[in-house]
Amino acid sequence: MRLFIAINFTPEVKEQLYKAIQDLSKEAVSGNFTRISNLHLTVAFLGEVSSNRLHDIRKIINQTAFGFDVFEIEIGGLGKFINQGEFLYWCGIRENETLDKLQQSLIQGLKANEFLVDDKPFKPHITLGRRCRMNSNFDEKEFAKMIVPIRMKVTTINLMKSEYRDGSLTYSSIGEVKLKG
Repeated sequence: MRLFIAINFTPEVKEQLYKAIQDLSKEAVSGNFTRISNLHLTVAFLGEVSSNRLHDIRKIINQTAFGFDVFEIEIGGLGKFINQGEFLYWCGIRENETLDKLQQSLIQGLKANEFLVDDKPFKPHITLGRRCRMNSNFDEKEFAKMIVPIRMKVTTINLMKSEYRDGSLTYSSIGEVKLKG
């Protein structure tokens, strides 16, 4: 099964992010835009993992969560990654030392248990749309100004499963652990 560890959002935060997605999609010629139910912040991507390793992953998440109090993140801004002339647009997370330490702790625990994890620097973001081609008059800087910063308390870490259901990519939580605070 295809797995990742994530921070899920409250319904209110999802609504605000989805508004930005709807506005972005109106500015696009084409693209795949994130469904409201799939909005999350990936903290560690595991990829394909055998179901007999689920216990190990849950143990790592539990140990990590025990070392962290509830904390707050701020979501905002607009960024993009470029791939073959198409863009992946995202909202960023304001620099957050606690989030960085949480991610590093998870990665260390996963590596110590022989999970293959990505060594790229952590760039926390929420994907708004993939393979986007924007209208020629799209002004990223002006659009970014319309995205109001969103604050949210992080109280849990989720083990997430990624699968295709009825032709759509669907993310579902298969485990949730509360932070200690």
